[in-house]
Amino acid sequence: MRRVLVLISMVAIITLPEVGTASRQAGKVLTVKRDVFILRETERKRARPESPLFLLDTVETGRASGTKLYFVDDSVLNLSEMSKLVVKEYLYSAERGRSRAVFRLLRGMLRVFVGNSDMQIHTPTALVGVRGTRFVLWVDETSTSTFVHVIDGEVRLRNIAGGPEMIIRKGQTSIIKDTNPPALVKEPVLRLRPLMKRTEAVGRVKLRGRPPRGPDFPRLGPLPPRVRRHLWQGPPSEFTRVGIKIVFPEQEVQ
Repeated sequence: MRRVLVLISMVAIITLPEVGTASRQAGKVLTVKRDVFILRETERKRARPESPLFLLDTVETGRASGTKLYFVDDSVLNLSEMSKLVVKEYLYSAERGRSRAVFRLLRGMLRVFVGNSDMQIHTPTALVGVRGTRFVLWVDETSTSTFVHVIDGEVRLRNIAGGPEMIIRKGQTSIIKDTNPPALVKEPVLRLRPLMKRTEAVGRVKLRGRPPRGPDFPRLGPLPPRVRRHLWQGPPSEFTRVGIKIVFPEQEVQ
């Protein structure tokens, strides 16, 4: 009987931290254009500015829709229409001021500004590793090809099934098709201007108030200039600018 109790205690010690990690806020929604949804376990809710994002959340966008997401490590992700993104892993170290993040782009297009993060993005065909860079990533309609275009910095990528790794730099575009290794695209499928327009999340972001403190949610308040300039893209003429005030909740005292 004693051995059984010891075994149960050991299992509890191992599994409880995973539950705690999933309950921590990793980021939040900054702007929403039309139909954007957050899937959390069995619930599917319409996303709104200030909606929190947690580990294992899935963000979906509809037709002619988009959203801008902000994470604790200062990373900004712009999700285009008809896209689906999963927060697969998110571990933030307040000591180091960095995160280890893994996202899954199942379909659609994503523009990323990487903050203080060792980030990976997985697609049906590719594994992309990045640190401190800007790039656009998209999956074709058949989910058999992934394209990566680097705006600034460099990106490491390989096929999700394994194989050789490639490094692509500013201005370069690569394709990872089926089980093939990555290859450079001589003539980019989409030019940079259309890419940037397709990944715009219309709206102006106003960050006010002081962020809650503590290791679980160390920052989401006044941002450094290098991050602020990625929080606003001018809207197309057919849209109206939207002012968004982000209110930070009081930190719970445990």
